[in-house]
Amino acid sequence: QPVGEPSTTRIVVVPPFYESQWFLGLMVLLGGTMTAWWVRQATRRRMQRKLDVLEQERIVERERSRIARDLHDNLGADLTHLALLSDLAQAEVTDASKARKHFDQIFDIARNLTREVDEIVWAVNPANDSLKGFVPFLSNYSQNYLLAAEIPCRIDIPMGLPDAHLSSVQRHNLFLVVKEALHNIVKHSHATEVRLRIRTEARRLEISVEDNGRGFPEDTALGDGAANMEQRAHSIGASLRRTSESGRGTMIVLTLPISDL
Repeated sequence: QPVGEPSTTRIVVVPPFYESQWFLGLMVLLGGTMTAWWVRQATRRRMQRKLDVLEQERIVERERSRIARDLHDNLGADLTHLALLSDLAQAEVTDASKARKHFDQIFDIARNLTREVDEIVWAVNPANDSLKGFVPFLSNYSQNYLLAAEIPCRIDIPMGLPDAHLSSVQRHNLFLVVKEALHNIVKHSHATEVRLRIRTEARRLEISVEDNGRGFPEDTALGDGAANMEQRAHSIGASLRRTSESGRGTMIVLTLPISDL
């Protein structure tokens, strides 16, 4: 039985935010964005792996080409010369003086071939791809090379060298620049002493080769050897500075930035 006028009250139940339409739409949009980002990243990683493989193959192919070129340029001519001298020595075996001269030449070429083979093996061995693998080889080579030319060599290397990474390309080109500098000293400088100094500071490797020879005026035209040194230094991002004065020797400073020093 009604006892009065009925009263109506409207009650609105607000759902939690995670059940609202705007939140569900935002989640769908975010899920699509994350899916697209993940697919893009996965594709990018896959492409990067392919690029890394191609780059590694390119490096290996370049190293193979360089080794083949070194074998041809450095060893091919000497081996041909060695065979020619052997034939001459056999043909002139009755003439002791001529045969001895040919045998002395054969010995010199064989010793040079041994050194060149050691250089090639050292350059391609990945175990030497560090500063600690580079410095001892360079200093030993410099001393032995100048010792054969009867020129004293002072080695100035700091204690406790950092174990920074050097690629085979960097090592090889640094070595060839120093080798060319030593060759020029022996051939042209008339020096009585050479100083090889190696420094590592401010994230860079610095190698200097200094002699007390006759030097040359600053305006002297330099040959192909100097141009090759510049090109080799530039190819690995290094800088080459040469200072000389007539009668006061020559100094060559090679600087290579190294990020992990």
